[in-house]
Amino acid sequence: MFSNWPTQLVPAVWGGLTFVAGILCKNLLDSYFNRQEEARKFLLDKRTQLLEQQLSRFFWPLYMQLQKDNLIWERLMERNEDPKSPQSKLSMQIESGAILPTHEEALGVIEANIHLAGDKETCDAVLHYVRHVKVYQMLRAAGLKDDPVSHGEPYPRDIYKLIEQRVFALQAEYDRLIA
Repeated sequence: MFSNWPTQLVPAVWGGLTFVAGILCKNLLDSYFNRQEEARKFLLDKRTQLLEQQLSRFFWPLYMQLQKDNLIWERLMERNEDPKSPQSKLSMQIESGAILPTHEEALGVIEANIHLAGDKETCDAVLHYVRHVKVYQMLRAAGLKDDPVSHGEPYPRDIYKLIEQRVFALQAEYDRLIA
């Protein structure tokens, strides 16, 4: 078939075909790498958005409520058996005016955003906190000064440290992603 062609055209045709094939291959590779980069950017964007939601709607607000709990709890411990003593009156006022509302705010954060907790360990600790707070609220509503511990619902001591670790780990990841 090519034997009738002038000998000068054969190299030019092969060169043209090679050129076109090269352009096609380059376009295919560029398209592949562009899709890969777009997918990577999409995943990075989604991860950043999830971290923003976790931090702004769940972890930071819950962490702040737990901070308040820790600060207020010390004053509650000043309560003594004499309900008329100044320390006992102060601790009751702190309980009704500070700790119970703080617990209620923490429950609001948890109930609205528990889906952002992320892992089983955090969910379990938060759910133990919810159980403790609910028993605490029921006891106070019934006029009982019992501790939820005596009703099988101890305060999850590890929750503060766990939430603190998660807050700072997620914040560090977020800061790294947006840098």
